[in-house]
Parts: sequence; structure tokens; C-alpha cells
Amino acid sequence: MALMSFFKPKWQHRDPEVRRQAVQALTSEDAEILTRVAREDEAPAVRRLAIRRLSDLDLMLTVSAEDDDRDIRQFAHTRLSELLAGTHETSPTLDIRMEFLSRHLDADLLDFVALNGVEAELRRSAQDRITREYVLRDIAIKDTVLANRQSALVRITDCSIL
Repeated sequence: MALMSFFKPKWQHRDPEVRRQAVQALTSEDAEILTRVAREDEAPAVRRLAIRRLSDLDLMLTVSAEDDDRDIRQFAHTRLSELLAGTHETSPTLDIRMEFLSRHLDADLLDFVALNGVEAELRRSAQDRITREYVLRDIAIKDTVLANRQSALVRITDCSIL
């Protein structure tokens, strides 16, 4: 038994390629380990792989704001946008996404969800908090739900955008 304490799990190995392979082998039941790797691994490629395997919105927001690597921050932001909009197969439930959206007023996220959200209710929730009139114009033109289009249209005050 004492001998086992000398061995680290492969996701903690000093070789990034070994860590990458170990992260690939982890399952959804290993979310705590994946989260730790996404936040702490020294290799950006390993962090990116862990991020790709997770669907925690708060984690994506944190990584997109705090990671040392610009590419990882951008990747986490893109992943957050897709998960929040419901366009990814591992997106959280609508209730979780709606609750997250109600707590965060990032204009880029709101714009993305209002334009790309899967559910009309989610798009409308984001739309109601948008202030950029050119985005409202795009919603008024493109949204598949008439009520959402009309709601966006009445909020546009700039004649040049109309």
C-alpha cells in the first residue's frame, strides 16, 4: 500500500503528452479532475482538451476571463457561448442556461444567445437585455418567432438602423 503513494495518476504526469492521453481517457464521472486540469495544467493543449470535455458554464466563464493563455481564453469563451445557446450536444438544461443568463450581462454573450439560441424563450430572455440596436435589427430580420422579431423592432430608435 505504501508503494502506491509514490505513483501519481497519469493526468499528473510530467509529460504533457501522457497527461493529454490521460485526459482523453477520463469519463464524465471524472468532471472534478477535468475541472482541475482545465484550470491548472501547465500545457495549454491539455487545458483545451479538458475544457472541450466539460459543460460547466461557470467554469467556462472563469477560464475565459482568467486563463494566462489568450487562445485558451478565447476557446473557453466560444465554448461558453455554444453551451449557453444550447447549440452543443452537451449543453446544460434550459433552466440552468436561463438562470446563468440572468446572472451575467456580458454584451457579447447576450448578443450570441439572442441570435443563436436554440429555444425561442432563451433568445427572448437575452434579447430583452440587449442594448446594441444593430443586434436588435438582426433579430428583427432573422428570428424565427414573430413575437421576438416584433419586440426587437419596437426597441430600435436609430433611424439609420431601421
